[in-house]
Amino acid sequence: KPFISLALGDPTSSGNFEPCPIVQQVCTTSPSLSTDTAGYVNALGTDEARQVIAKYHSSWKNPLVGIPSRSIDVDHVLVASGCSGVLDLVLKALLDPGTCLLVPNPGFPLYQVIAESIGARVLPYNLLPEMDWEMDLQHIQKLIDENIGKVRAILVNNPSNPTGSVFRLPHLEDLVRLCNNNCLPIVADEIYGDLTFDETRPFVPLANVALSSSLSSSVLTESITTTASVPVIACSGIGKQFLVPGWRVGWAVFYDNHVQSLKPVEHGAKQLAQIVLGASHVAQAMATRVLSAALPMHDNDGSSPSSLQAEMIMWQRDLRDKLRSNAEVVQQSLSKAPGLVVHKALGAMYSMVTFDPSEFDFLSSSPLDTATAGEKLSTLLLQEESVFVLPGSCFGIPNAFRLVFCAPAMTLQQALDRLFAFSQRH
Repeated sequence: KPFISLALGDPTSSGNFEPCPIVQQVCTTSPSLSTDTAGYVNALGTDEARQVIAKYHSSWKNPLVGIPSRSIDVDHVLVASGCSGVLDLVLKALLDPGTCLLVPNPGFPLYQVIAESIGARVLPYNLLPEMDWEMDLQHIQKLIDENIGKVRAILVNNPSNPTGSVFRLPHLEDLVRLCNNNCLPIVADEIYGDLTFDETRPFVPLANVALSSSLSSSVLTESITTTASVPVIACSGIGKQFLVPGWRVGWAVFYDNHVQSLKPVEHGAKQLAQIVLGASHVAQAMATRVLSAALPMHDNDGSSPSSLQAEMIMWQRDLRDKLRSNAEVVQQSLSKAPGLVVHKALGAMYSMVTFDPSEFDFLSSSPLDTATAGEKLSTLLLQEESVFVLPGSCFGIPNAFRLVFCAPAMTLQQALDRLFAFSQRH
């Protein structure tokens, strides 16, 4: 059987999704050979890139969500090599040996790798599959209480890799209240940002939620510069939302509170940035042009878009429709697969599938440790059906696997049919 991978989190790898239209225009008029982008770049990012990133975050609006946009000064923007590079700078500036970082479980393994590389450790907090993978706030509070004085921050990934969840606004507000009560900063991994496809569950930036929670509802009408009680470091990038992960341009935006809790962290991250001198000068120049063109699309201000912006809006709508369709195909194709439970994806490009090991003959017949059940299922699926998925143990959860639904419709359906046959056979 032909090999099919549903493992790689690169939306462009299968050729089923094309980057947004402005990317193609930027590439054909690339500044890569100009003298402007041939030299070294400011370690914090080019002035142009930082300015447009600040505008991009300050312009966020959603008429369906009753919270304000939030202005940010360019001085609080740091550009690095991809969102992973930004997280590396931020977490290394935030943590010290012996301190702790709250991270989602299941969650992206990079957080743990970075923390442990400097002698810190992670405290995984549960995401609840029966509640659309919402954060278990009681478990978070318990972890804080058990590690008083050691927890530096909580990392929140929304939309989520690997679960495909998108948190409700009231849930995010509950989290902000918890963080405020515990004087806990938030590191928001929002690399998937607006990559959502359920209109009832739009993406809302945590920095905006933190601000709205600090203000009276009577003033929530327009862009506000007031500081919030809970500091937020928003980490994002151009890679996933515009389908150019290979450009490796990410950024952190530091939203401090009134007592400047983030000041030493921001300073430390900027100092660490001097080591690698930021993202590629060429990539930053190209990313600047993409974000500049996307600004009217981002702020939903009702003005008439240019022809290119209209094309970008259509591209984004088509992208969301295709992701929604693929997510529904996964749900429908595996909903009756014996032993498997498919959890509905609302954003990003991932679905989590959980299973009961006792229902599978190759697992129930041996005293296998549950942490390896997902690995054994994934390995046997690859051997028998030539379909590759990532076991849940990669993300800290047993008895599960993650699949990426970015493949072309025919390829995706073929892989899901094989997965269904595998579950029936075993």
